Amino acid sequence: MLNEYKENVKGLREREKEMRFGFDLFSINYAPSPELESVEKEIANLQDVWKTKDDWDREWEKNKIIKFREFNNEVLDDLADDYQTKINAYPKEMKKWEVVNAVRNNVE
Repeated sequence: MLNEYKENVKGLREREKEMRFGFDLFSINYAPSPELESVEKEIANLQDVWKTKDDWDREWEKNKIIKFREFNNEVLDDLADDYQTKINAYPKEMKKWEVVNAVRNNVE
């Protein structure tokens, strides 16, 4: 779904480039769309969150099948700390997202 939005934004950026020629031709000042920039930023942030979730899920899958005798709790604690640090570095508005809270809860 994110890729679909990303493609739509890409199409709008292409259209913007095409229109810029006309603005230049008629000496019209053109200001880039702040809404489009905002959507691009949101898509990038969402992709980052989902990548973090997928990475954590892969790490968890690897660790949950380790035999008890071979399990090193410190390694998992360090891994969880790394993910918590990354999650805590997200901007305030991202921390309100349900997916961020779900990832945080899974890591905890």
